[in-house]
Amino acid sequence: MALERDNLLGQLERETVSADANSAESRLDDLAIIELFSIFEGIVRTLIAEQVRAVSVSLTHPMLKAAARNAVEAAEHRSFAEILKSYSQGGHADIAEQVRQVRRYRNWISHGRRGKVLPKVEPRTAHDRLRRFLELILPPPPPIAGADPVLPSAIP
Repeated sequence: MALERDNLLGQLERETVSADANSAESRLDDLAIIELFSIFEGIVRTLIAEQVRAVSVSLTHPMLKAAARNAVEAAEHRSFAEILKSYSQGGHADIAEQVRQVRRYRNWISHGRRGKVLPKVEPRTAHDRLRRFLELILPPPPPIAGADPVLPSAIP
């Protein structure tokens, strides 16, 4: 009981110290969520805008070119909810909803925890969900020159 031997800390109640430590840890977890989602959002916006630009180079129809410009604008500047909605409608509703939950929690803590209390999202959970979404949108790595491709049947 090292705290009890300290003149200042020895006067603190064990429950008070424990509660304060838990509160600090919870606040640090929330800061981690804010930081994780901020970085994630920037990466997603950049990747999607780059992917749409790359595809739009080959478009010749004026309507399709305009739609591509609109998609780039949406990816870079409009609500992130629009990006998640497009993935929900594109067959990835489950992961889009998981990311949406992280986003809602991030927004709730960023805006002062007002309104209905949301279920806590732990940093490890948020990291896992955001990583899986990034894996969905990241292009596969290029093959290594001279290496034999790994066939699915060769994987145990």
